[in-house]
Amino acid sequence: MKFRIIYLLVICFSLSLVSFSQQTLAQTAYEKAKLEHAKLMKEYERRKKAAALKGDELKLENEKKEHYNAGNKASNEQNYQLAREYYQKAIDIDPGFARAYYGLGLAARRMKDYNAALTAFDNTILSDSTYADAYAAKGGVLNDTGKKREALVFYEKAVEIDPTSYRSYYQIGVISRKLKNHAGAIDAFRRSIMIKADYHLGYYSLGVSLVELGKTSEAIAAFQNTVACNPKYHQAYYSLAQVQNDLGNFKDGLDAALQCVKISRRFFAPGHYEAGRAYQNLGNFTDAIKQYEEVKKDARWRPSAVYQIEEIKIKQKK
Repeated sequence: MKFRIIYLLVICFSLSLVSFSQQTLAQTAYEKAKLEHAKLMKEYERRKKAAALKGDELKLENEKKEHYNAGNKASNEQNYQLAREYYQKAIDIDPGFARAYYGLGLAARRMKDYNAALTAFDNTILSDSTYADAYAAKGGVLNDTGKKREALVFYEKAVEIDPTSYRSYYQIGVISRKLKNHAGAIDAFRRSIMIKADYHLGYYSLGVSLVELGKTSEAIAAFQNTVACNPKYHQAYYSLAQVQNDLGNFKDGLDAALQCVKISRRFFAPGHYEAGRAYQNLGNFTDAIKQYEEVKKDARWRPSAVYQIEEIKIKQKK
């Protein structure tokens, strides 16, 4: 028993060391970026003064804007490597150009160059500590790389600076839900739709979290609001059908399921499955089997569909 306790203490101590090391490395990287940024700004100020004495300051400003605009154009055309090159040229002229760092970070993230993206967003924040979108964007990169708790900190900083950032509240909700903080997720999703009343993703995710807490009546209302905001969002019709069928409201479940498969751009087996469930429980076995036959086209859902068809056949024999 004594050795087991010692063993557990060693394990806990080791995990603490790993966590501490990761935090230390992150802090060291940030401090390094901060020093490098200060150095670049000092050089920029020197060059700016020299340009002012020569009368070239306006020329530098125009060149900076041209590179930045070219970066935006390239990014809009999804040529992210070219965008990065143009943003970097703008930054070379003005190392304090927060918007160029931000654009550079977005382009790097699109290319999945996450280290470069984090550096760019850190430099954005160093150039402008009130740049809410940069905090949110850094949160996005951290979330992309599996660092959910760290990501949450930056999304929360984003909404602290800009309380109208409904997308940041939405991301806080998504991460909180993944971390099993359902109350926090629901609060964040509600905040997102309070800011943007027609935000269908906020309503949908709110519905999903409410289902997980067993609050089905509230979930149904959330899904109904989702499709009211975006009538083409088939996933919400599927979730609505699923909840209604689970509650035994098979007529409503059928209506939602049929709408789901109708508007889905691609074959969507779960929608057909819920339609099958509704038909089956309404006693319409012929249409239920037709829906389950559709479900069988998806290998992942085939076993469930085959099982339900067999269940119907057994009932029909009786």
